[in-house]
Amino acid sequence: MGGSSGEFIAVGVPCAPHGVKVMSVEADIRAIVKKKMTTEVEFGPDSKLAEIGLDSLDFIEIVFEIEDKYKIQLPQNQEEMATATFKDLCVLVEQHVASRQQIPEGAQQQPA
Repeated sequence: MGGSSGEFIAVGVPCAPHGVKVMSVEADIRAIVKKKMTTEVEFGPDSKLAEIGLDSLDFIEIVFEIEDKYKIQLPQNQEEMATATFKDLCVLVEQHVASRQQIPEGAQQQPA
């Protein structure tokens, strides 16, 4: 999660057949993160999650809420979450959503 894989996802372009758009993923994740924040700190794509007032319990709750919303399973590495930026989290979710939606109907997804 900490580095760029060199892949880019176009903003607002459907990333999957079900019509999940990158902009909606970013907006959803921003809303989830803001609910956990105790202060009114503005944050951008390069803001580290640990630097905007979130603690380890907040990270876990954010991951669980994202997993529930998108029916995906994210890796839960506390060290990566502490150094991850908001953009890293968005890209990770977009990748998992896209890969989940490429699984044929009726096939069982294996946990990551």
